[in-house]
This record gives sequence, structure tokens and C-alpha cells, in this order.
Amino acid sequence: MKRAIVLLALLTSSCGFFGHENSPSPAVDTPVPCTPEWFRLAGRNLPLEGTAQPAPGTPQWMRSVESQLGTEEDSSWPEAGTNEWCTLADNGLKAILLAKSQPASFSCDRVARESTEGTICRTPELVQLDRSLSETLKICKEESSANIQSVLEKNQREWRISRDNCGHGEDAVPCIAQSYRRRIATLQATFDLALKRGPILFTCPANPDGDLKASFYSTDPPTLLAVREDSESVLFLVPSASGERYEGKNTMVWEQRGKALVHWGYDAETIKCTEPGSK
Repeated sequence: MKRAIVLLALLTSSCGFFGHENSPSPAVDTPVPCTPEWFRLAGRNLPLEGTAQPAPGTPQWMRSVESQLGTEEDSSWPEAGTNEWCTLADNGLKAILLAKSQPASFSCDRVARESTEGTICRTPELVQLDRSLSETLKICKEESSANIQSVLEKNQREWRISRDNCGHGEDAVPCIAQSYRRRIATLQATFDLALKRGPILFTCPANPDGDLKASFYSTDPPTLLAVREDSESVLFLVPSASGERYEGKNTMVWEQRGKALVHWGYDAETIKCTEPGSK
């Protein structure tokens, strides 16, 4: 029962809350922006640079705030001191406060600001995804042998390198978020931690690699765990004109009304497989 409750919480947070671009961030209460009380809160939580800090509310102080929020070179930001500036600065402060209240799985005090992990620490959505991944990994390890745990650690190190290739800063957030979601979805499919349809056996005639066993998981993004003889691959749902098309590394499964086009391997031909009983 305890494991079931934990899994339900994970699926709600990683597959639901951040499954849509318009999902609201958790609320953080702050004073009215650009009031003396707000200035004091910002001063306590934004490590403003310099030993002789400018007086709160002055143009110099606001430029220091922009520097800490990473927006000093953003030409789209409004003029300092305007209502628009105060609103955006308050949003940035709320993001920092939320990240502090719900920390990432690593220490944000030890990462460089201009790094992928620095961007994660300043972005509530990424902090939540990082925590969800950490909890998912914990469950996977609890269900695994020592050898599988070693493989998980190796795969996690390789994934971090791929994640960090997204870069840093606001422009990198969508790439980092997708990397987290795909990693979480891969683990949930591999360890059978999400609701699924299947497995469904597709017969692939005259094919030496054997038939295809497909399990369709309700993850975020939706995934397909495809198994053929001794190999398996996790594929992700991609847009298609009809049916459901899933793609992975050198693999593709396109299901349409009980039939599937299957590409399995770098130079492999696309073959046609059929679900028993389909016409």
C-alpha cells in the first residue's frame, strides 16, 4: 500500500502537474511588489553583489536585482521601476523562494550560476522535475538487484551529460524540461511504474529478429516499451497524420488499426507486423 501511494504521488507530479505548458506554478506569497516590505524580502533572498550595496529601490539597486535574476541583458524587460518591471521582478523572486522551499536533489549552493544546474535551481518547474526524477530513481533502485542498480547509475551519468548539452539560461529551460520528462518516462516504462495498455504481441512474418511485444504507457510524454527477442527499446510518441507513431534511437513503431510498421536498427528495413485477430 505504501509503495502504491508513493507511485500515485509520483505519477501525479511528473505526469500531470508539469504535463502541460499552461499548468500554473505553486503559489508563493510575497508582499506587494516594489514596496518597502518587498524590498526587504528581496534583499534577504537575492545575494546582491558588492560590499557597498545601493539603497533599495534605487535604479542601481534594481540593476543589481536584474543581474541576480539573469535578465540584465534581456532587452524585452521593461524600464526599471515601472509596474511591469515590479511584476516581473516579483515573479523572479517567487521562483527563487519556491526553489528554496522545495530544493533540488543536489546542493544549489555549490553550482555555478552560468550552468545547467544553476538554471535548474532558479526554475521551479525544473526543480520539481529534478525531485520527481530523484524519487523515481529511488523506487527503481529499491526494486532492483545490485547489478541493475549499477546500470542505473551508469545510465544516469550518461543522461546528465545529455541534459547539460541543453546549456543554461532561460532559452535552455524547454530543452532541460524535455530531457527530465523523457528520463522519468523511460524509467517509468522500463520498471512498469505507470498505467499501460498491453503488452500486445505483433506478428512479424519472415523476420529473423522475431515478433514485437508492445506496451503503451500513460507517461509524460507517452511511451512505448518495445521488446524483440533479447532487446528492448523505449520510444516516445510523436505527431503523426494517423495512428500512433513512436520513435526512439534508431527505432520506430507506427501502430494503425492493429497493424504496425516497425523500424528496428540503424540500417534496418521497415517491416509490417500484425496484431493477431486484426483485419
